[in-house]
Amino acid sequence: MNRWYILFTLIGVAVIGLLSIAHKLIIIPKRRQKTIDYHNELMELINSALEHGNIKQDLYIKLLEESGAMQRELGSDGLYAYMHDPLKRLTTSDYQLLANFFEEIRLYLSSERNDYIMRERFRSLAGSCSDSFIRHGGTLIELHKLMLKQIINPFAWIFEGMKIIISLPILLLSTLGVVSAKGVEKARESWIIKMLGAIVTLAGIISSIMSIVMGWDEFWSLFS
Repeated sequence: MNRWYILFTLIGVAVIGLLSIAHKLIIIPKRRQKTIDYHNELMELINSALEHGNIKQDLYIKLLEESGAMQRELGSDGLYAYMHDPLKRLTTSDYQLLANFFEEIRLYLSSERNDYIMRERFRSLAGSCSDSFIRHGGTLIELHKLMLKQIINPFAWIFEGMKIIISLPILLLSTLGVVSAKGVEKARESWIIKMLGAIVTLAGIISSIMSIVMGWDEFWSLFS
């Protein structure tokens, strides 16, 4: 009977992982399209500022309202590891390109249009911000390819399921408002969770196979 419990537990973990991978496969194209749409609207705003010296206020407000969510979507693709800004006398790490870019738009529009330094500064920051969207589009494409491989790999299902189970305490803290959704995702994809998931998955598979095939008592008797 214990063998069946172990088998059903392993199947349950695999099903959890399979559902998670399937959900990612469905949601990744939607995330990519949303990223593309936002990038196109942002470029419209940038081109309007550069060519005409003004912008559509309703479009500016819309993009600003969605900037926090989009910055989280960009993740590490939307960060400068190190940023030094002589104009603002700012030196920082993990500089959020999109979140800080809207201030740059206001700063550029309030300056003289023939100010070469401000114009080139704005072009440079706009280019970096645009690059982050292109870079993230590539990241999502690679992630989708990885999910396509994992959806047909039972071992990947078990590993993904183990990651989810191990991160359940963090999900509970998120439900209580102690940890943000971004923190949960970051923790789930951290090397510690992945390493624990790999160890637990390997140990679980070996244990399940031994228990189902011959039982641990028989195995240790044979080993002795």
